[in-house]
Amino acid sequence: MRRVLNSTKLNNSSSVNTLSTRFIIRNQSRVASSPLQIKNNKNNSLKIQKSSIKNNINIRQINSDCFSDRHNGPCELEKQQMLHYLGFKDLDELTNTNVPESIRLREKLGKQIPEEGVDESKMLNELREIASLNNPYKTFIGMGFYDCIVPSVIVKNMLQNAGWTSPYTPYQPEIAQGRLESLLNFQTMISDLTDLPFANASLLDESTACAEAIALAVRVTKRRTILYDTGLHPQNIGVMATRSEPMDINFQPLDINQGNVNNKFGDNVAAIILQYPNTEGLIYENLDLLIQYAHKEKILVIMVCDLLALTLLRSAGDLGADIAVGSAQRFGLPLGYGGPHAGFMSVANLALARQMPGRIVGVSRDQQGNIAYRLTLQTREQHIRRDKATSNICTAQALPANISAMYAIYHGPNRLVYIAKMIHKATSFLSQTLKANGIQVVHKCFFDTLKILPLNKQLFDLKCEEKRINVRNYNDGYIGISLDEKQLKLVIFVIFFIYLELICVRKKSKIN
Repeated sequence: MRRVLNSTKLNNSSSVNTLSTRFIIRNQSRVASSPLQIKNNKNNSLKIQKSSIKNNINIRQINSDCFSDRHNGPCELEKQQMLHYLGFKDLDELTNTNVPESIRLREKLGKQIPEEGVDESKMLNELREIASLNNPYKTFIGMGFYDCIVPSVIVKNMLQNAGWTSPYTPYQPEIAQGRLESLLNFQTMISDLTDLPFANASLLDESTACAEAIALAVRVTKRRTILYDTGLHPQNIGVMATRSEPMDINFQPLDINQGNVNNKFGDNVAAIILQYPNTEGLIYENLDLLIQYAHKEKILVIMVCDLLALTLLRSAGDLGADIAVGSAQRFGLPLGYGGPHAGFMSVANLALARQMPGRIVGVSRDQQGNIAYRLTLQTREQHIRRDKATSNICTAQALPANISAMYAIYHGPNRLVYIAKMIHKATSFLSQTLKANGIQVVHKCFFDTLKILPLNKQLFDLKCEEKRINVRNYNDGYIGISLDEKQLKLVIFVIFFIYLELICVRKKSKIN
């Protein structure tokens, strides 16, 4: 309290007579009555000459080292000084010189951006008004994104707790032991579910994890062809194709046909990457045979896994996969319009682990002999590996990864299996009901996703719009429905109700 009072007295003082010249020059651009003149000396370095400085300057005015001045950017006078030094009279001239005409926005923005700044409360009110215009739908598109129930204890203590908010794996483990312990739990969870011994501390998302996996395979095998399952999610294929081009990787499709698993793949194939279950919901049979044939040709197998499905299905490690990647989104993370969600990667042996991107959290002991958590492997280019880095990944998804780890801890193994069984039973019930009413369901072996053929596609779309439901639309007229933890009963009854209406419409048309 005494320090506060003394500080208040000091700040209320009207003036100060002695100030260091360096401090005055630094802040004179904000408070002096005359502008600073900037010239280039012979060494082409910046030289500042002050024309006049007031002897009496208010402390509140000169204290530009306060939080707001450090974060609000340069003032108008400082901008003019920089423009003068660069040889431009204003920002328009600088922009016209450097920004191509083809990408400039000429239309007026109108009310989209206020001409003057607004305070926080007004801004929040405006954002709430904009958000209220959204028309939320129930989404059952799937493709790697599923709604889930986030336990309130995790929302309160992690998601809304600023102490956990960070996209980074900690730089200084000695001051972030709690976060590192939680990331170790994330690695353990991934390793247990995929049945592969080495897992990293998260990646950006599933698509980039796929791209990192094929890059790892190319580095290890010294081969440059990747065969990808045509049943991969489209976004995964897109990101890998984009990443493959500059890396000179031959990225080729592979239609996994159960009758042709023993075909020769080729001498220059580094890896086969497949989705498990695939994007249409199909669970491939005899995958272990495919993996065995691949290993005979020294080809690595990468499986893009659904974590919740792995609680019921054979694990990637049990099937013989070398690398497992995927997203931990449905472990406690809301859809969030596509992110952020934590990607993961786990591998089968130490040789692959040494080539893994990102970081691995390990356990050691400090000088007193106590258990301590540290970063066992850090392979990014900005750190110790430099040009030998396995990836340019900088940020990871530490907060989403920790939330997913806590979600698993909160439920425990038995409850996770229960959630998975409830989703699968609901999907099976929906499949049987649709078949009983003459609706074609494409795949027999599935976990939570169905591909079906509507009786009347146009009418079905209209009914989905009425019920505010988003489903996946295929180019061939089929639709996809993916069930999740949050809307099990709702989607079953709503979709079934839509089909009952369609059946009634079909019967009426036959009578007429």
